[in-house]
This record gives sequence, structure tokens and C-alpha cells, in this order.
Amino acid sequence: MNKIFKSLSSLLILICLVLLSSQNLWAENSFTKAFKYEKNYKEGTYGWIEISSFPSGAVVYLNNKRQHSLTPNKFKTPVGTYKVAVVIRGKASREIKGVKVKAGQTTPLETVDFRTEITRPNTRNLLD
Repeated sequence: MNKIFKSLSSLLILICLVLLSSQNLWAENSFTKAFKYEKNYKEGTYGWIEISSFPSGAVVYLNNKRQHSLTPNKFKTPVGTYKVAVVIRGKASREIKGVKVKAGQTTPLETVDFRTEITRPNTRNLLD
């Protein structure tokens, strides 16, 4: 009985170790996938632009290039000056020119408020 108990406890420990190691591998893979679109810039050559909108879920364009994530978000970009466009539900857009990104810093933009545009009853889509 004692040998069986020791064998079972050893087997249980082995199973736990296997599960923990596979969990760790899964977490590393998920972490890697989460940053699939993140560009690898050298340290000191990038900064961030932080954009939010009300309501959230607006599409963001940096220098006319659509970004993969919606608002609110923080976008990693090379140092420089940007034109930021924010579009909500294809009904309204705002453009902010001259947004400067400095190395290692976050440039927060004011929340873009689309409440008046999207609540108007006869608002047509921009592309109609």
C-alpha cells in the first residue's frame, strides 16, 4: 500500500510539472502572438502616440496608414511628426496634424469626441 501511494504521488508530481511547463510555453506563445504587429525599432528611435475617442472603437490612421488596433490605444511609432486621423463608424472623422513623437516618450492626444456627429439622425456615411 505504501509503495502504491509513493508511486501515485510521484506520478502526480510528474503530471503537475508537465502541466506547468506546458502552461509556460503556451503563455510565451500567446505573448508573442499578442505583439505580432509590434515593430522592432532600436531603443531611442521610437515613442508612442496615445489616442482615445468617445465612443471608443474608432479606426486610427498615422500618416494615412491604417493601424491594426482601435481606440483607445497606444501606438508605437518611430520618432517624427505625424498626421493622425481618427474615423468613427464611417460617419465622422477628425484630423490632427503636427503630432510630434519624441524618443522614449508618450504623446497623449485629447480624447476625440464624436457624440454630436454620430447621434445626428440624418448623418450619412463618409463613403456614400
